[in-house]
Amino acid sequence: MKTGKVARALKLDPNTVRDWTDQPSVTEYFTGDARSKSANSQRTYHPEDQIVLNTIRILRNVESVKDWDQIAAILKTGRRDMEMPDSFYTVEGPSAVIQYTQLAVIRQERDDAVEEVKRLRHDLDAARLQAQEREDRLNRLSREHEAELNRSLGELGYQVKMLEKRIKEFESKED
Repeated sequence: MKTGKVARALKLDPNTVRDWTDQPSVTEYFTGDARSKSANSQRTYHPEDQIVLNTIRILRNVESVKDWDQIAAILKTGRRDMEMPDSFYTVEGPSAVIQYTQLAVIRQERDDAVEEVKRLRHDLDAARLQAQEREDRLNRLSREHEAELNRSLGELGYQVKMLEKRIKEFESKED
């Protein structure tokens, strides 16, 4: 989508869209096509660029975040505001359907990724619990074996003392 269409869809001035895209703190969040500054080429804003612009629009116009470094820090966390304004969906031509379809795919991929993260966290928690149970069992068995060895050592110590006593008694009878 070209700059003018994106601007109309997001209810922004085209110069604002270009200025935001060129802000040094946030340029890394735009594709090369959106950052294009060559004289012969127009900027093209892909769906991910449009979502970043929408996020910046919400941060600046709704949440009153004006500091670009703060906006960059928020974008770095992965925040993306996917709920586009109604005007976004009234873009003329087939591009609106394409955009909507692409956004729907992105949303589904995001939802799938969130579910996968939840599943992996659950699996990780289960593995940690299992590892803790094994460690507890090994510690218990180790203590039991140590107690058993201590008992055996005590019995052997007693038997040695008894044998030493008998040897002394035997030696004293021979003298």
